[in-house]
Amino acid sequence: MKKYLILLVLPAFLLSSCSIFKSGTSEKSFEGKVRYEITYPESSIPEAQRQQLPSSITLYIKGDKVMTEIITGMFTRKTIKDIEQQKATTLLEVMGQKYAIEQTKEDIEEKIEEEGKPQVDITDETKEIAGYTCQKAVVKPEDGEKQNVYFTSEIGSSKMNFDSPAYRQINGLPLDYEMKTSMFTMKLTATKVEKTKVSEDNFRISEDYKKVTKEELQNMLGQ
Repeated sequence: MKKYLILLVLPAFLLSSCSIFKSGTSEKSFEGKVRYEITYPESSIPEAQRQQLPSSITLYIKGDKVMTEIITGMFTRKTIKDIEQQKATTLLEVMGQKYAIEQTKEDIEEKIEEEGKPQVDITDETKEIAGYTCQKAVVKPEDGEKQNVYFTSEIGSSKMNFDSPAYRQINGLPLDYEMKTSMFTMKLTATKVEKTKVSEDNFRISEDYKKVTKEELQNMLGQ
């Protein structure tokens, strides 16, 4: 089952959410979904494994909650985030088994403290993405390569990125960005932003998910 370990290095953040936030004196709200195309530029993953990686991700936003969903023939992964309580739960369904990994506010703050505060430079460069004018930010982690991020301040604020060490200083929703791991580079680009009603069912966690830690799941999938 070692091939399933690759899904554990998929960034848990990937995308965060937006809710009703106040930025200065203006109030912004959004309910709907965002679809992203995923590519893997300059990656040294064998072609057989690359074909098993996800090619898209969908972000559902409602109130102060967000759910990101990745579906492949190999697994389904959902991450549900609560902006107000600053916690997240990752749900993983693989080979008929269902697992849940919970992250409390304290867990997230500990992770962020360990990774350190990156340097974030907001530039004047802009690009049109999925109908939104996005501003370019250059993010330089303390121990890592520079990453270019295009974000829209028309949706959300920096509060949406509470669980991302790299992006929590960015005041809006990233619509085009890269995330680098030791195994590959993942590039996400929004192809459609749709304002629509989102069901509360997207944020409910059924009782048939077994609660485990990330380490426990790694051990199980690595057997």
